[in-house]
Amino acid sequence: HKDGRWVDILSRANAIFNENGEAIRVIGTHVDISERKKSEEALNKQNYYLEKAQELGKIGTWELDLVGNKLVWTDENCRIFGVPEGSVVDYKIFLSKVHPDDREYVDSEWKAALKGKPYDIEHKLLIGDEVKWVREKADIKLDDSGKAIGAIGFAQDITVQKQSVEELNRIFELSPDLIGFGNVTKGYYTRVNPAYKIFGRPLDEF
Repeated sequence: HKDGRWVDILSRANAIFNENGEAIRVIGTHVDISERKKSEEALNKQNYYLEKAQELGKIGTWELDLVGNKLVWTDENCRIFGVPEGSVVDYKIFLSKVHPDDREYVDSEWKAALKGKPYDIEHKLLIGDEVKWVREKADIKLDDSGKAIGAIGFAQDITVQKQSVEELNRIFELSPDLIGFGNVTKGYYTRVNPAYKIFGRPLDEF
């Protein structure tokens, strides 16, 4: 700009030809798109922040178009499920990543979700030889007749949390000291570890 500012413009032009096919004139337009570029840059920055937040929290997102039969995963969702970023995925690929022990359960829960049941589940994945845990949640989109036409979902890698719980349970079960969870108000245990046997009393007395 003549005042020293830089502006973004969109230029379009078409040539006018004579009867001999020679270009004799060009008609064009220049449009100031500075504000649009600023909006795009702001959106790109927000997308960058969102992507980094997903990476840090190990939370992936996905969107499903049931009418167009199209499933889109974010990069973090691809990382969680062990597929290359930007891969073209579908329900069959998703189900193949679910641990065989949980595959029938996940499939039945998804089919139930399409009929109105809330979709909020935890299950295992089998990525190569690695077993991972994920929590999945989805909101189903319905048309005016109540038919499912799409969904937006989230998947969080909760492997570390599950491993911590398993380690605590192992300590609970193997500890030589009595460990118990109790109802203080009513005065009894709701759960005790095997060390209760050192008192020589049956479990139901605890």
